[in-house]
Amino acid sequence: RAGAPTPPRNGDLVRVDVTRHTAMGGARFFGSAIAGLSHQAIQKRLRAGERALFVDATADAGRRASLGSARVAAWGPGEIRAEVDCDGPGWVMVSSVHYPGWTCELDGALAPLVRANIAFPAIRIDAAGPHSIVLRYEPSSFRLGAWISLLALSATLLILVRALAGRGPAPSEV
Repeated sequence: RAGAPTPPRNGDLVRVDVTRHTAMGGARFFGSAIAGLSHQAIQKRLRAGERALFVDATADAGRRASLGSARVAAWGPGEIRAEVDCDGPGWVMVSSVHYPGWTCELDGALAPLVRANIAFPAIRIDAAGPHSIVLRYEPSSFRLGAWISLLALSATLLILVRALAGRGPAPSEV
């Protein structure tokens, strides 16, 4: 075909354009949410292009369509900070994986995280105005591992101290 690019051959230089991955790292405000659907129904609606927030059945979805904005202010290892400004109640979904071990603070107070759109954490905002959200990843498995490591280190040091104390003083050279 005339004008069609030819595929690269072994030894050819190939240009690769790298684009910054931006799928993760965002936050979005939703004025309302839909609750009580199965994961299969949610997948079907999301694949059809519906831009709604679907939350777990146990969540109070809210009926009022508030307006607002949300943005991630800082994204670091184990911590995400977001800022929200809204004219009424709503939800903020953060594009990170909802996984056991995430905790949430809304305006400095602990707040529940809800699974939204099958895989993301969402936070219910109950009042209008500016808000700050801090998500921290603090899995219990990490704390358990830290305690086990501390106990193992303590036991090793105790054995070492007893072994050295049992030797007595070194013989003096004559």
